[in-house]
Amino acid sequence: MRGLQHRSRRARPVREFVRLKRGAMMSDGESTPLDFQAAAAFDHLAVECRCHDRRSDAVSYYRRALAIRERVLGPDHHNVANSLVRLASTVGEPGWRGPEAEALWRRALGIYERCLHEQSAVRGELFVHVFMGLVGTLNNVAGVARHRGDMGAAEQDYRRIGALIADAFGPGCDWLPPADPFAAALIEQGKKGSAEGQSMQDPAEPHAAPDRRT
Repeated sequence: MRGLQHRSRRARPVREFVRLKRGAMMSDGESTPLDFQAAAAFDHLAVECRCHDRRSDAVSYYRRALAIRERVLGPDHHNVANSLVRLASTVGEPGWRGPEAEALWRRALGIYERCLHEQSAVRGELFVHVFMGLVGTLNNVAGVARHRGDMGAAEQDYRRIGALIADAFGPGCDWLPPADPFAAALIEQGKKGSAEGQSMQDPAEPHAAPDRRT
């Protein structure tokens, strides 16, 4: 009971901020720094709701955060993809996210893929962030395919994860080792397939793998 009261006290300032933010919106529709803070506040409220098993409220708050980011950043920004992933992880029943979650994840995949291509020449922190979002979301999509019994699609997605890792960081990279032996074997196949394809060309120097602690 004490923990519940503590969480409620923590959530109160966020709700107050969101209320004030609604009144502070500029009448001409231009975005302000408060927009980004409001989106983060809605995300925080969603997390609080999930902690209290109020899933429908969490979904509502994640949708509000997504709507703000789409309006302010545009539909193809990597932060919109991040917001889509958070929403997808909440919709549907626990353990089975269903068609809506898959549709959200697939939309996020498209955004991550475009952003990764744009950042491929730079290979900085944003490249790593987008890469991690891409392979993590692809892993979720593969899991959905396995749940519905579409093993062909799941195998293709896992192999693609391996190919992405090999292309970005070299076939010897052991980043993202899943606990599931089935997925791990297919990811390794994807790495080897990518390496064999690159051996026919001038291989690019592999980049350092992302830090697993981040």
